[in-house]
Order: sequence, then C-alpha cells, then structure tokens
Amino acid sequence: MKPKFAIIRFPGTNRQREALRTANAAGFDAFYFRWNDDFEILREASAYLLPGGFSYEDRSRSGIMCALDPVMEVVREEAGKGKPVLGICNGAQMLIESGMVPGGVKNKKPLMCLARNVRKDEEKLLGTGFLNTWISMKSDLNPKRSAFSLKFTKDEIVTCPIAHGEGRYTTLNEDLIKTLEANQQILFKYCDEKGEIIEKYPVNPNGACDNIAAIINPVGNIMAAMPHFEHFYQIGKPIFDSMFEYVIKGNSIKNLEIPNLKTLPEYKVPKLAKYKSGKRSFEMFVRLIITDNEADSVNSVLENIGFQKTNLERFIHFEIEHDYTNEELLEKLPAVIRTGELLNTNKEVCEVKIANKTYKYFNDKGLIEEKNRKFDNAFLVRETDDYIGMGKCQNLKNKLSFMMINVIKRGVLWDFRALKKEKVEEILNTRILHNPHAQLILEY
Repeated sequence: MKPKFAIIRFPGTNRQREALRTANAAGFDAFYFRWNDDFEILREASAYLLPGGFSYEDRSRSGIMCALDPVMEVVREEAGKGKPVLGICNGAQMLIESGMVPGGVKNKKPLMCLARNVRKDEEKLLGTGFLNTWISMKSDLNPKRSAFSLKFTKDEIVTCPIAHGEGRYTTLNEDLIKTLEANQQILFKYCDEKGEIIEKYPVNPNGACDNIAAIINPVGNIMAAMPHFEHFYQIGKPIFDSMFEYVIKGNSIKNLEIPNLKTLPEYKVPKLAKYKSGKRSFEMFVRLIITDNEADSVNSVLENIGFQKTNLERFIHFEIEHDYTNEELLEKLPAVIRTGELLNTNKEVCEVKIANKTYKYFNDKGLIEEKNRKFDNAFLVRETDDYIGMGKCQNLKNKLSFMMINVIKRGVLWDFRALKKEKVEEILNTRILHNPHAQLILEY
C-alpha cells in the first residue's frame, strides 16, 4: 500500500494540482484535505504539504490566519512523530508564523518573518511586493541532513520559479542566522546559474537575509521553502522522492545525519511604546467605503480561537513629514489625494489630522473640518523597513512634483472598539496583528 500524502487546502490555496502530480510520481498516494475536514483523516497520512497560494487573501499578513487555525496543531503533533512536513511559498509563511520553522514543533513563537519583498540597487529602491520570476538555488549541505535532500548531490543547482509578495526571510535576532548556519538548517540558498551566492538583486530576488530560499527545523523533518519546485515534475521530483525514501524507511529522524545542535536564541520583544507624531507631520486615516473583508477575517479568526465580539476596525495610516505651512498644506492636500497615490477615492474615504484638527475629504468639496475621531484601544502596526512608504514618497516627490513632502510612513491602525484592556493584551499575544521581526507595533 502506498503511503498517504496529505495536501492541506485553505481558502485561497493554489498549485495543489502540481503538488499532487509530483507527489504521486514519487510514489505517494496523494490526496487533498480541506482545513476543516475530519482531523482523524489527516492523522492517517505519512507526510504533509502546506501548498502555495494566497490563503485568506494574505489578510493581516501572509500565513498568519492559517498558522492560528486548529488544523496546524494536528500538523504540529504529527511532525513531532517524525513525519515530514513541507511548506511551499504560502505554506512556508504558515510554518514560519507558527514557529515550527526554524524552531521545531515545540516552538510557537516566530523566530523569523517572511517580510515584503524588496529589490534594491545599492540604496536605490527598484521595487517592492509581488515578484514572479525564475531563480536558481543550491544546497551545500550533506544530503542526509534532511528528509527533503536525500536524492540530491551536494552543490546541485535547482532552477525553478518564485511567485510571492512576502518571501524575504528576516529576523531581529542578531545571533539566529549564525546559529542556523552552525546547525546546518539553511537547506537552500539563492545563487546564480553557476552556483555563486551573490547577496544582491537579481540573484537574491527578494532581499532575503543570507540568500535564504529554504530552511528546515533542527531535526530536519520540516521545511519552509519559498521557490515553487513542485511546479514542474522534473524539477520537484528529487525533493518529493527524498520525502518518499524518508517515509518508507520508517519516518524516523534517526535515518538522518544531524549535527550537534545549538539552541536557537530567542528574541525578547521590546515593551510596547506609545505613538507620537512628528512636529512637522500630519496624519491620514484611510478606510474602505464597502465592507472591510480583512478586518472581518481577523475578527472571525479571533472568534474561532476563543475571543468574542472584538469589533475590530482597520484603517490605513499615513504620517507625512513636510515643509508646508498649515495654510499651504490645506491648499495642496486635495491635489495630493487626487493623485491616487495614497488612496483610491472610488472605494476609500480619508480623514486628515492637521495640528489637532480633523478634516474629511470629499471629491466635490475638498477638505471639510469635522469632530476629532476617538479611538478606544488602537494600535499602529508599521513595517520595520517601510518600503511602501518610501516608494510613495519617492513617487510624490520625483514624479508628481510635491517636493516639500519629505517622508511618508505607512502603517495599519487597528482599533478595538470598547474591548477591555486585558482582552486586548491577550489578542496582541496571538501575534495576529504583527510579527516583531518585520513589524513595529505602537499603542495609539
């Protein structure tokens, strides 16, 4: 009887067909498992795949909705028995957010983040966000180090596609990468067609630290990989063949050659600070006119894990530093808004806070003063490397000639309406709103 291979599907999953085909070609009996099906069926599988896609439309951030789903606890338990778990692209994001990679099944706090892609030439920002291209990667580790490399030769180059918006491995833990290197947990690194590892775009396509393309857990039976090697049968088969060999030999890490492992260093999250705007800044609050599906999804996930009636609201927040007088700003701002760089006025509305006064923007009337908005329990989440803000500032200054705009800081403001402070703290501890390795959270 062929060993069963479960491909776990979430709302927004894709490329599951390619994974099914390649897993079956390797000798498995692959099947699809919906995230909310009977977990006992899932436990019968010998190996697991978390496939690519855009689960829950990457709401809040890629992978976090699934990382908090009850099905991931089953995956964690089965991985603890030695079964192999492979996460590709969106699946890799789930494993990183769940803490299983690089920390292992007992770890539930993320030691890293898969942050927004960035493409830079020296200090010039070339682009950020989604990237779809072909890459090369290689492993210089002992093939017996993991359940995913048994059929590879050392330094073998793999060429395959990537297609993601948040694939940049990053961490604020300065000692983590050194420890991962010592533990031989960085299984694949981006390289050029000759196998040379160059830490610059385009060889490093997304700005990942240490050119990381794929990482394993300490004992080598879980892998988070951004490249889509499953997309083509000929490319992905060695990895699936390796998993098959590992499974038929007993699903035991005893069959792997694991080095003496160093303990992975933890990151101490800094104390929550309060937001304070700059003296030469104004704020913009942007929200959708229609139903905000992202806020609704976060509310639903929180309800699913035991939090009731969170009534969470979401705003895109801009803090914009400038050299205008307040009078000049009120005159210029409608033109800035109409560029469409900061919001789409066909589906979004905005309020502007200037010198403790609040204005609402109307397409036909411009800025009209109104009462200041009150936030109950609000928290501002910003990217540590705010490339979106940088890009918008670059466009407004250089392309649209608003030369007196100096800095744009973009974030997401989450407001818990009339929720007790103790409950808010519990929710923040789920990390559903931010990953400290790529994002900063401030009490607003």
